[in-house]
Amino acid sequence: MSTPLVDATQTIGHLDYTLSDLDADFVGFSLHKWLCAPLGTGAVWIRGSRLESIEPCMGNTMFPAEDTRSRSSVGTVNFAAVLTVPKAIEFHRGIGGSRKQRHLQSLRNYWVERVRDIPGMQILTPDDTARHGAVTSFRLPAMRDYAQAQKMATLLLKKHRVLTVARTGITRGSAVRVTPTLYNTPQELDRLVAALRQESGAFL
Repeated sequence: MSTPLVDATQTIGHLDYTLSDLDADFVGFSLHKWLCAPLGTGAVWIRGSRLESIEPCMGNTMFPAEDTRSRSSVGTVNFAAVLTVPKAIEFHRGIGGSRKQRHLQSLRNYWVERVRDIPGMQILTPDDTARHGAVTSFRLPAMRDYAQAQKMATLLLKKHRVLTVARTGITRGSAVRVTPTLYNTPQELDRLVAALRQESGAFL
């Protein structure tokens, strides 16, 4: 039985897979994250047999009823952004999905392995390569609330010029997400590691 809906925002261009691997009826993509297309670009895929489950958007008559595009509001399109998408896909394919995924995972592992010995450091993302890409979150003992996670993220940005994101809504406490991307270097991750070693004592 297929999965009804998959939010693939963080996976397209990040993890090496195809639509058939998902076996989903509805899939939503953001193209600006890991394909590096401009902000505002994205896509939706609907299995043909499920198209009738969604009515045409606001009576859309620009496209025939059997066309997926009739299920979205087109409005005024940012054509400049849309025209970059084929080049972004071409660039991604030039690297190769599996090669790109391995590189992103290696960047993740680079900084994670260098902070494990920091007292109180919790790496919240599994080490199993089947369960992570580049994104990994961490928590220190004092980061039980969102304010403390924000404090750490602010310190890393303003003092050390390292961009991270404070995350809330996690049952066991807030955390900070680290997301190295394709263009990040080990030297930049060394700056993150040094910053965490320097600031961690204030979050025990």
